[in-house]
Amino acid sequence: MWVVVVVVVVVVVVVVVVVVVVVVVVVVVVVAEEIVVVVVVVVVVVVVVVVVVVVE
Repeated sequence: MWVVVVVVVVVVVVVVVVVVVVVVVVVVVVVAEEIVVVVVVVVVVVVVVVVVVVVE
């Protein structure tokens, strides 16, 4: 039973992270310059990878 709970939690976390990433990227693209966008994307990717590794 706990496996189902873990899977649901992981899915929720991934969805939330993806939504946050999309929102941040859109805001940055609208507001800031390209260099900032690249930096933010790199940081976000690193954070996502770390979260996925930690969760798994």
